[in-house]
Amino acid sequence: MGFENGNDSTGTIPTYLIGGVDSSGKVKAFGIEDDGGIKISSGSDRPSITTISGTISSSGDNTIIAAPGSGLSINLCYLKIQLEGTTATTVLLKSGGTTKERILCQNQGDGLAINYPQNRELRLDVNTALILNLSGANSVNYAFHYFVT
Repeated sequence: MGFENGNDSTGTIPTYLIGGVDSSGKVKAFGIEDDGGIKISSGSDRPSITTISGTISSSGDNTIIAAPGSGLSINLCYLKIQLEGTTATTVLLKSGGTTKERILCQNQGDGLAINYPQNRELRLDVNTALILNLSGANSVNYAFHYFVT
């Protein structure tokens, strides 16, 4: 995935830049400073991204990613949740016991997909699992890209 004339939202890369994201999720970019100088960013400060996907169909809480441990948090870069069945289902995306997103899937194929920009990830509460709660025993598929810090 590439980009140009963007901004990495941290102010560390100039506004005029060309680059992309490598297979490990790290930003590789170069940019032109206001004074005409070139600045290169390897994006080496971003942790490696883990991807998972699957399908659940049990009513109630379903742990998707276990709590990462003391002092650590799950950071979501991307999420996709989609109803596979034909029965309306409400899906709660939870950080432990706290609801972070509520998705009402009325029809087959309904859902939610969010690609969070770098440095704007959805950070779950410290040492909490990522849980999907289904209002009924209906088939729902998911995909998450995340890192732990």
